This record gives sequence, structure tokens and C-alpha cells, in this order.
Amino acid sequence: MKAFTKTAASISLVGLVVFAMMCVGAVAAPATRLKVGATPVPHAEILEAVKPILAAKGITLEIIEFTDYVTPNLALNDGDIDANFFQHVPYLESFAKDRRLNITYVGDGNNVANSWIEAALKLGFRLRIACPEGFEPDGMIVARAKAEAPAQIRFFTDPFEAARDSDIINTDAWVSMGQEEGIMRRKQELFKK
Repeated sequence: MKAFTKTAASISLVGLVVFAMMCVGAVAAPATRLKVGATPVPHAEILEAVKPILAAKGITLEIIEFTDYVTPNLALNDGDIDANFFQHVPYLESFAKDRRLNITYVGDGNNVANSWIEAALKLGFRLRIACPEGFEPDGMIVARAKAEAPAQIRFFTDPFEAARDSDIINTDAWVSMGQEEGIMRRKQELFKK
């Protein structure tokens, strides 16, 4: 189970890194060095396993270790690191609300997108959701967000527009469990841009 968890986390991180590199590429020349903040165990260990995968894609991964969970967020906000490996939703929600951060979710409008919307409604942080047409979050949740918090929660189809001026960009697996059928069509739609 531990090996599966590390593998799943590594695959998720590679996906997030590739997505982040695509977003950065829309604004500036592609970076060849990526600085990621992480706690020593297990996050830095997982990143060490990812290094060869990224190196094969021409990306040098620099791991910056932190012994607390606040400093990496501040370092990310200040631009000292490119990504923060460690994050969990309750802490992130509190951190975002306290510091008035702009959080963006990009990807399929699945359970994770719906959870972000529910959390933003409940906790009051600013949220942007970017999903391609045909992959929107649950319609009832979207209608509620538009009615209750139209300035706080915004919806986009263009991920680059949604990500502009964001402090944190979050994503999820591009194809959720149970949605494996039609995977190629889903990938083509999700990666159009």
C-alpha cells in the first residue's frame, strides 16, 4: 500500500508539474528548472523519485526542504519556489482565507471541483474554476455559487484566463475512477489548448 501511495503521489505530482509548465509556457519561455518546496518525509522522498522522470523531459527538479507548513506557502507566494508539494484542504482553506488568496482549480468539473466550490461557499475564500465545455461542475452547485457568491466564485472555460493573478493553482486526476471509458476523448478535450 505504501508503494502504491508513493507511486500515485508521484504520478499526480508529475501531472501537476507538466500542467504548471504548460501554464507558465503561455506567459513566458518554458522553464528548465523547477523549484519545489517539500517536507523531508515523505514529500521530498517522493520528489526524489520523480526527478528522473522530469529529467527525461528536460526539467531539472530542485527540492527545497521545509520543516513547517507555513513557510513553503509564503515562499511560493514570494516566488522563491515554483510549487509547494505539501498541502491539505483544511489547512489550505484557512491559509487562503487568512491571507485573501486567489485559488484556481483547473480540470474536469468532477468531485474535486465541486468540493472546492462547496468549501469556498462555506469558508469565504476567492475561487476560480476552469473546466472545458462539457466538463463543468455539478449544475446545482454552480447555480448556488452564482446566486450566493458571484464575485467570490467565478467560472471559466479558458484555464489561462482563470489562472491569471492566481496565488494557488490546483488540479486533480484528469480522468476520475469509474470514468475510464472514453479516456481519449476526455484527454483531447481537456488538453485542447
